[in-house]
Amino acid sequence: MGFSTDTSLYVINHDINGMSVAKTQHALENLKPTDLPTPPQAEIRIVQACSDENVTSKQLATLISSDPVITAELLRMVNSAFYGLSREVSTINHAVTILGQRALRNLALCLSVRDALKDDYIHGFKIEEYWEDALRRAVTARALGKIAKLDHDECFTIGLLQDFGMLAVFHTQPELSHLWEAYRKIDPEQRYKLEQKDFGITHDKAGLMLGCAWELPQELISAMAYHHHGDYKNMKPQDLAYCKIALCADWVAAVFTAEEKADTLKSCKKLLKNIFKISEDDSDSLLSSIADEVSEAAKALGLNVPSSIKYEDVMREANKHLADETLSYQELTWRLEKTLEERDKLSAELHKELELAREIQRSLLPDVNGVDSCICGMNISAKEVSGDFYDFFTLDDGRIYFNLADVSGKGMNAALLMVKSSSLFHCLGKTIKDPVQLMNIINAELFETSTRGMFVTMVGGIYTPETGDVTLVNAGHQPVIYIKDNSLNEIEADAPPLGILPNIGLSATTFNIKDGFMFIYTDGLPELYDKADPGSSTHEMITLFNKIKSLPRGDRIKMVTSELKRYEKIMHDDLTILLIDGCKSKALIHG
Repeated sequence: MGFSTDTSLYVINHDINGMSVAKTQHALENLKPTDLPTPPQAEIRIVQACSDENVTSKQLATLISSDPVITAELLRMVNSAFYGLSREVSTINHAVTILGQRALRNLALCLSVRDALKDDYIHGFKIEEYWEDALRRAVTARALGKIAKLDHDECFTIGLLQDFGMLAVFHTQPELSHLWEAYRKIDPEQRYKLEQKDFGITHDKAGLMLGCAWELPQELISAMAYHHHGDYKNMKPQDLAYCKIALCADWVAAVFTAEEKADTLKSCKKLLKNIFKISEDDSDSLLSSIADEVSEAAKALGLNVPSSIKYEDVMREANKHLADETLSYQELTWRLEKTLEERDKLSAELHKELELAREIQRSLLPDVNGVDSCICGMNISAKEVSGDFYDFFTLDDGRIYFNLADVSGKGMNAALLMVKSSSLFHCLGKTIKDPVQLMNIINAELFETSTRGMFVTMVGGIYTPETGDVTLVNAGHQPVIYIKDNSLNEIEADAPPLGILPNIGLSATTFNIKDGFMFIYTDGLPELYDKADPGSSTHEMITLFNKIKSLPRGDRIKMVTSELKRYEKIMHDDLTILLIDGCKSKALIHG
């Protein structure tokens, strides 16, 4: 039939289940726009602006930012766990860029729905229970939208809005608000018939009026008006998909509130299978996720809802007629699945924390700005976080402090000691210009505070770009390689690692790399070669040095990176490299 905002046409063409057209028409005539919930105008203006293709992102951001309350609420929602963005959105301009106008429209619309209703909107009507059911439909629609490859935020909004007309129906006849409890205990089809019988109008017809009054987009109005019944043959494919999602969301929500849970659950699973080809097991997984999703959505929208019913409780009640042995088996199965879900949730939280730790570690890598020497660095961690690090920074006199180190062990303990050691070197190095003195102080601090036998091998020193002179200290680390005049030279460690003994007798070695280069690396490099071909590390490393010494300075670290990519599948240890050329040019950071 095509979309129409004319409610009289809707009633004439949709005489549902043989109900009286005259009675329905009379109810619609008595339902005036003033009877409908009214959202704050500021939020509706934002919804309409987001839907206007002629409104630019800049104009939209300006409109939203003019209302500090709406701005704060939108940013709170965007940054909530429910929306799961990988980084914080701090401004509306940023939100418009990251989310786009359509997603912001849906967020503003969700706020509008929330703010249109007060707790006492209908006397005697339990509004918190309505929100609980609405959120069940919303999170279900969101999940089904992902399966159907539709805009899942749009689906969430549809699920939240689809039964909103119910409130308008009850508002016109508040003396019948006691029927709400009975309506919650039956399935959607039974409820639909009772609405027509008790009120002379159903919530989808009231939803059509409400959508038109709010000037909502066509796809939202279609889903609100036609998810129970409609002329599906002439409907746009996407609008039809949204209607099917809303219908299934209604049945999923009913599973948690209906008295006849076994029959409702059976019908719900059949519907999910017929429309979305969802298997029995996948239906159970979907239904199991609802309670937690409702809690997250309620927090995001700032709604107070009762503690959401768990699906295992639904299953227990639906299967109470089964034998005790079967019930016990069901309970054990669900407890196991719940335990696995909790494990996966904790694993996801841990992964998120490790990702944050990784970002913090990367932020400790040196900034190339202001460095005049050709210093190239790369760090590849074997796990989420690394125990290796390198640093370089320019002193006031133009010389460059540098270091590369490897913390014993792997994982979080090594990462924490890495952060401490790196910070000590960077902070103290700004005032202590003698590498021996600096590393002695770091050693004393690590020895005093380190635990469980952990230590740090470190190479540190100062490079003078004007002359090519290097002053270097090697505390228990791999040999430092420098090549000059086609001659390969090694500087071995002459002291143990930092943090083992209070005094380790550090000393400095001086040499010149003008027109040459110096190569410092962690033990991940020779171990990688040995893993690929046992006993080959010395030969492979000499081959690597011979390859890079003949290359232009700017290409050396690129060649090293390309070389190591051949082995990335077998890399099991952190690997860090620092290359210093005896020339004047900008520094590079890789990895």
